[in-house]
Amino acid sequence: DEINRDKSIVIIGGMRGDSFSKLRNFYIYSEAQKKKDMEYLQGVVKHYRAQLGDGRLFLHGDPVGSAAWRTTEMQELRKTPCVKTLQIDLCMFSGGKNVLSKGPMRFLTNSIVIERELKKMTDCLHDHRGGGGGGGGSQREYPDDLAKIICRSIFKRKVSSTNGAKHIHGPL
Repeated sequence: DEINRDKSIVIIGGMRGDSFSKLRNFYIYSEAQKKKDMEYLQGVVKHYRAQLGDGRLFLHGDPVGSAAWRTTEMQELRKTPCVKTLQIDLCMFSGGKNVLSKGPMRFLTNSIVIERELKKMTDCLHDHRGGGGGGGGSQREYPDDLAKIICRSIFKRKVSSTNGAKHIHGPL
């Protein structure tokens, strides 16, 4: 398995656009597809747990309304010590471009730095009229400003690890 072999500092994940979507109820969705989505989710959570066990990082993002959040796997992961949940509106970072989700996104991470940097950048004062929202299509890119925050956080983690910094309350 490539993720375990490469020992990535961080893995970033989420479900496919239509997996566990509220809109899924309007489509003819086969039992085979539901099973495939559940297996994928279980695999993602397994990778996150491996990251936790090895002192490495993960970031998972999905729309707040996704049924994935109600699964046993995600509920248990959210209850894991050192795993933080935060919610942000991607339109804050959109610069008027389409974003992954029209509604708020929920993120899980075990990185104190990612959590802190995302919280610093979120506010409740931004304009919800822009940003369009991509929703369930194949688009799975974060807005540039959000991606920059995530990359800066990973860089800070890497620098502090290289400098021999000790982490008392879990991974950065």
